[in-house]
Amino acid sequence: MSSVVSFLLIYFLDIRILNAQLSILNNLINSHKIISSIFVCLSLLFIINGCNFIDGFNGLLIIHSIIILCILYFINYQNGNV
Repeated sequence: MSSVVSFLLIYFLDIRILNAQLSILNNLINSHKIISSIFVCLSLLFIINGCNFIDGFNGLLIIHSIIILCILYFINYQNGNV
């Protein structure tokens, strides 16, 4: 159920990954909207599944999430993304 809902939201809201640092993957996700939506949907489902594994211990998920958000913030800040 979560895969169908996430795919529909990603497809209709046009959420995309612009650069995957692999030329073959970049060609696929930039040329086909369906493949791009499937790739983003799978990435989102992997993140959700990983969070469910980590959430078994008290307080571990919030620390993990803060670390990931800080790293993503600094990467975007260094690349000039707003």
